[in-house]
Amino acid sequence: MQNFFRLSTPFSFISYLIMTAIIRPMGMLKDYIGGQKEIAIESGHTIREAMVSFGMPPEVVALLQVNSYEELNALLRKACLADVHRHVRGKEAPVAELWEDEKPQFLPLPHKDYPACVTYPVRPNAYSQVELDTNRYSVPVEHRNRALVLQAFPFRLKILFGEQVIAEHPRCFGREQDILEALHYLPLLEQRPGAFEHAKPIRNWRKHWPRDYERLLHELREHFPEGGGVREFIAILRLHQDHPVKLVKQL
Repeated sequence: MQNFFRLSTPFSFISYLIMTAIIRPMGMLKDYIGGQKEIAIESGHTIREAMVSFGMPPEVVALLQVNSYEELNALLRKACLADVHRHVRGKEAPVAELWEDEKPQFLPLPHKDYPACVTYPVRPNAYSQVELDTNRYSVPVEHRNRALVLQAFPFRLKILFGEQVIAEHPRCFGREQDILEALHYLPLLEQRPGAFEHAKPIRNWRKHWPRDYERLLHELREHFPEGGGVREFIAILRLHQDHPVKLVKQL
């Protein structure tokens, strides 16, 4: 809550929050929704209608009808755009016109975006990973013995060495998961090409990379035995660190 108030300060807005009296623990919420399904079936209403009619606030009902935060944001944006046609009691003009009249009184936005994140000092483990909420996120192997800073945003993580962002990951909300970027481990695999086939980050990447990569790896191994072909192939993969995928595939 304190971090949210810090966010609201530079943007000069007041928030109206759904307080804890409305929010139920997840187990109770599942039971509640299950009960509304039964009521809806018996009454011939939709689940949404049953939930509203039995007292669940519309704001919470809306949250339960979406499958992602992107979908929720789109829903909220649509609602805000529709709201500009509303008339406020005692005013003849709609909200859109009142908004235009008030614009000259608005304060300018801050010059820099507020870093809406929680910051932690971290140090990578022996596998070049930092931990947050039991999940492990990879960092480039050259930073595995350094003191780093982790910025936890709602949906992503940034890991910094000084002012330099050295890694970014989507935030994982599971537990005991490894979120690995194969590029972080390529310098180490260049030194140990025999570990290439067994490295978990590479195994995960190979499930999705282009078929041409497998053909290229096979040809390089035939031309450069004793690990030389793997080293040549890793040198090609490292191009992904500085160039987009489409450009690397054309080389």
